Amino acid sequence: MKEFEFYTVNVFSERGIYGGNQLGVVFGADNLNTEEMQQIARQFNYSESTFITNYDDKGADVKIFLPDREIPFAGHPTIGTAYILEKIWRDNNPARSKLVLNLKLGSVEVTIENDEMIDICTMDQFPPILNGEFHDREYIAEILGIEESDIMDLPLYKIAPSDLPFIFVPVKSAEVMRKLKPNMQRLVDEFDIIKSEPYVFTMDAKDGGDVRARLYAPKSGIVEDPATGSAQASLAMALHKLGLIPSSKNGSIEIITEQGYEMGRPSKLYNTLIFEDNSLVHTRTGGRTYLVSKGKMYI
Repeated sequence: MKEFEFYTVNVFSERGIYGGNQLGVVFGADNLNTEEMQQIARQFNYSESTFITNYDDKGADVKIFLPDREIPFAGHPTIGTAYILEKIWRDNNPARSKLVLNLKLGSVEVTIENDEMIDICTMDQFPPILNGEFHDREYIAEILGIEESDIMDLPLYKIAPSDLPFIFVPVKSAEVMRKLKPNMQRLVDEFDIIKSEPYVFTMDAKDGGDVRARLYAPKSGIVEDPATGSAQASLAMALHKLGLIPSSKNGSIEIITEQGYEMGRPSKLYNTLIFEDNSLVHTRTGGRTYLVSKGKMYI
């Protein structure tokens, strides 16, 4: 029997246990094979779980799993894992301001704010890739359970942070967000039609943010995601291309995304959009993390 230390956290939560996206973090994963990691991810049954195979004073090697497969990158696992690594590190060492997580997609630098108590952890985003537009607005409205007239008269961009694109659906109001009733079975059965996960958003934010969003990913085993960090660079590209945010010739702007409110797990994601010559060149995403539990796992 193998024994492992684990932690659970809520990432992008402003309300402790009452919000954010859940994450399981497992240490000592260099003694686990891929099948064992997958079984542990299914045991947690969170949208993602992470496995730390090696760590030192500079950072860690980390694997990320959905309940059904390993993925190369995700946002809230990166933020939450960095938080746990730094929290444990500070028990016996001076605070660090940065650490690097080596993921399957590549290395990500995470910045940690506040020397006394960890506040916001912020990660550098990988550059997103534009995969064109989806033109059948009637189909998107039908599968989301809304009217075509609820969607803003703007393009529906498909943008990918890694291997799977999001389709960005701008709707007119927070009221439309509340009445979304996507057909989950069709989103799975007809996945090859849009080949992307619907990221629905409105500029009608209600809790001090700039954007209100909902993500549905039943094909990945996630009915609705409380907070999607990996989508933020793609969202930034969509907002910029759609003309929904101001640009900066040379400088940055701050965008706060509200997500998870309609499902009872309110989350806030803090984004910094960096511009050069009026072009969006980089996005950084951060948020708060709360420790929920720690313990031992036996397999």
